[in-house]
Amino acid sequence: MAMREQALGIRRGIERDAIVHRPGFGDIFAYEVDGYGGANLMDYANVPSLPAMPLWNTSLGPVGDDKDKKATTKHDYAEVYRNTRRFVLSDANSNFMKGPVISAVGGPHVGPGKAWPMASVMAAMTAYDPIWGIEDVDGEVEAQMRMVLDSTAATGALHESVNGLRENDWTRAGFGWANGLFGELILRIEEAEKKQKKKGGGLLGKSWQDSPASSKADAPKTIALEDN
Repeated sequence: MAMREQALGIRRGIERDAIVHRPGFGDIFAYEVDGYGGANLMDYANVPSLPAMPLWNTSLGPVGDDKDKKATTKHDYAEVYRNTRRFVLSDANSNFMKGPVISAVGGPHVGPGKAWPMASVMAAMTAYDPIWGIEDVDGEVEAQMRMVLDSTAATGALHESVNGLRENDWTRAGFGWANGLFGELILRIEEAEKKQKKKGGGLLGKSWQDSPASSKADAPKTIALEDN
């Protein structure tokens, strides 16, 4: 019961303090609040992150307990999430790193310009959630996957971070967390394509070409995502 009360308190705190108006985007979720009216509007690549909120249903709005079953809100949480996602994946987010190799959310501890492939994986994974409300889900997932696969510098594994301008400038060659999430993304794509009856004709049936920017002469020409 104590954990449930704590969870409900967090939900109420989000409703009360953590939805902030950001010019150009509307109401968005803050990354941090201080409890005195101050808010830090940004996002960081580590999971849980703001774009990842649908994975834990925290973007669905406040919930009531047994004594307060009709929890109310003055916010449209679906709209707040969409606004937040647009903000996080834009230059307005101080940790969004952009470049020809990869454009994704990064973080302060690996330095400026370093995007995290894990953030691209999470953007792709949550694109399937109806709360995002886009029509071309496959297009968004494909764009994120191409950046991820083209940022490995032909090492065969996802890194912790990659310089958005130079694919051979990265940290942590085999970042297990990112690679594990990428595997989860493949399973999510497979599940979606089974429901859509796209066997062999969807994203998993593609041949994924390496980036033209790759400097590796021995880079593999294709990366297979499905055993035929």
